[in-house]
Amino acid sequence: TGNLNSLRRLVEANPDNLSFQIRYADALFDAEYYREAADQYNIYLDQTQGTPDIVQRYLIAIANYQGDNSLGESVATEYVEIYTTDDDLWMRLGFFRLWQGNYAGALEACNQSLLLNPSNQESQDCQLHALNPDVIARSATFPVHVAYR
Repeated sequence: TGNLNSLRRLVEANPDNLSFQIRYADALFDAEYYREAADQYNIYLDQTQGTPDIVQRYLIAIANYQGDNSLGESVATEYVEIYTTDDDLWMRLGFFRLWQGNYAGALEACNQSLLLNPSNQESQDCQLHALNPDVIARSATFPVHVAYR
């Protein structure tokens, strides 16, 4: 936590330095302080457009605590419009919609992900959940362990 405190102080002393901001967000994420990491990613993304890997980490952070599925959907929606060919972002949009009970929207997003990458196993899982919401338990887990790109 010494490193986290040092990074926090750097961010507080240099609030306009996006390099410090993203390093702090990533350090919180790596330490599994997901809500705090999400807050820092949000601050970062309010100031600049994120790359797909940064957005992915932000979405994973949001998914790892209760209550912000609509925020996750909003962020994912914004970024699939920018990175239209990123199958991972489409898949994550699908899961945020799935968790809110929007099965048609989840299916649409997961189908788009599968068009871009037919071998995306998480998108296949999302599609299965969206097609069978009453058969499959609604405790579908978010694919946290997808490799960062």
